[in-house]
Amino acid sequence: MRIAVLGGSAVWTVSLVQALRALPIELVLHGRNERRLKLVARHARHWLADDVDIATDIGRAVEGADMVVVQIRYGGLEARAEAEQRAWALGCPADETLGPAALHMAMAAAPQLRDLGRVLAERCPKAWVLNMVNPLGISTALLSEAHERVLGICELPHTTADKAAVEIGSFPWRVEGLNHRSFLCVEPAVLDRIGETLVGLPGAWARELGAIPTKYHRVVRESSPPGASRASALIDLRDRIVSELAHSPGRIPPSLGQRVTDWYTDGLVPVIRALMRGSGTRSVNLACDDGLVRERLVRFTPRGFEALPGCLPPAARAWVETFEAHERAVLAAVRRQGPLENALALDPVVSRSPLRQLPPLRASTRR
Repeated sequence: MRIAVLGGSAVWTVSLVQALRALPIELVLHGRNERRLKLVARHARHWLADDVDIATDIGRAVEGADMVVVQIRYGGLEARAEAEQRAWALGCPADETLGPAALHMAMAAAPQLRDLGRVLAERCPKAWVLNMVNPLGISTALLSEAHERVLGICELPHTTADKAAVEIGSFPWRVEGLNHRSFLCVEPAVLDRIGETLVGLPGAWARELGAIPTKYHRVVRESSPPGASRASALIDLRDRIVSELAHSPGRIPPSLGQRVTDWYTDGLVPVIRALMRGSGTRSVNLACDDGLVRERLVRFTPRGFEALPGCLPPAARAWVETFEAHERAVLAAVRRQGPLENALALDPVVSRSPLRQLPPLRASTRR
């Protein structure tokens, strides 16, 4: 199985290498930062023998790939830092997946994502494209314009269910909604087992919704003051990991332990295994006929997968309808088919803060 990782010069890729060790794969790492790319590749070769190649050209990287992992951070962590400032200017949380920061990231990356989709369709039309670029729903929609086999990957439904099971016992579930704005569909008896809190949220929210929300429900439901810059902290951590890789290429960098990378262990790698085996049930984000990307539990088969329907009660469904209206406005804005103001006005995160005009958004050419 040949897997190409676009954005493979990111130091967090070291965690992906460790998670892939048990699988029979060939790995191609693509990246723009040649120094970091070579450091990550040296580490990967230590653990995966000689089945590791590198490329700075995307077309060459994906040629012949069975799967393509897209984790390019357009503009780098520096772009995330700028997006944080845009969100704080509106009095909103600086989250790269929701709110004004996510809108900034989407506007900057959209032209390049659409170009990437066309390259993938031309060079590897039969490959599975496993997308991890935030904001995930928008990036998956843009890639899906040209390529027919794009899955958005997020670990959150699974980690939410796992953490909830520790508190109230195991339970069957399905998922419905948009990425980071989805809900676990459960039987009413499960809701009766919930106490004062569940996965760090008020237990009353789940009972009111008739479904279990993920941790990001707090972002859209409650206003919060600006906090410390997450991007700045990650830049510092990235630079320490680079130094550790340069000093000991085959060693897992000690500083890597300061960031949980469960998007690999609980999100990406289980989907890779399911695709390789043609079996298994996982949550993915799928482009639908109306252009929106929705989070669903799917059952993998030797021919692909089948989506399992959700069953949200009215209270949770009302939230999803709000999220979908906003997502349509964001898609229109990034495609230059609708005004940016609509995307801001329909954003439930912005609606809880004083609305001020964002500075002009411009596409970034950095990766």
